[in-house]
Amino acid sequence: MLSELPFAARYIYSPRGQSEVSDKSRRIRDWLKAAFEPALAKMAERVRIDVEEGEYAEFFGADVVLVPVPGSTPRKDTSTLWVGERLCDALLAEGLAGSVSPYLVRNHQVPKSAFQARGNRPTVKTHYDSISASADLLQPPRILLIDDIVTKGCTLLACGSRIQETLPDTNVKAFAMLRTMGLIPDVTQTADPCVGVISALAGDDANRAP
Repeated sequence: MLSELPFAARYIYSPRGQSEVSDKSRRIRDWLKAAFEPALAKMAERVRIDVEEGEYAEFFGADVVLVPVPGSTPRKDTSTLWVGERLCDALLAEGLAGSVSPYLVRNHQVPKSAFQARGNRPTVKTHYDSISASADLLQPPRILLIDDIVTKGCTLLACGSRIQETLPDTNVKAFAMLRTMGLIPDVTQTADPCVGVISALAGDDANRAP
């Protein structure tokens, strides 16, 4: 299991804040969860502009393969894309990577973290045990995991561990469009590009900084 995973994110959101900006941040969350394509395209465009201005530029590039993080349940209908897959397509359309590959598969359902009390959310190992990596992977130089929202980072750390286990010589990082800011009363802005680290904690937990 990885001890650390570098990650970047663009937007922030307040789960319970009462300000107008916090309310707007939840609309961004809702657009992401609904995979609302005009919103995804605009967000991806903003990421491209960020990269051109030097924000998290080291995460993207022509040699990068974007890998969508699987949803919480196994796929039954191949015509329905995960939000991560739609985000990958939007980012690829902006020229931020070389390709998209669905390397990861969810084999059995895990509870959705958003619907669980803090102490009952799936652990890193719970996610890790429910996910497998394709056996026929090529060895790309760089892989960027793509997810819609990161809270503590358990899912991303588990996915990164699976890929690193299968492709030990590949550089693995993660990008989430939105990061949860649940420990502050309100957010004062919705765009807050950052680069940080998701770290493994004792007790099979994870910590995201920032």
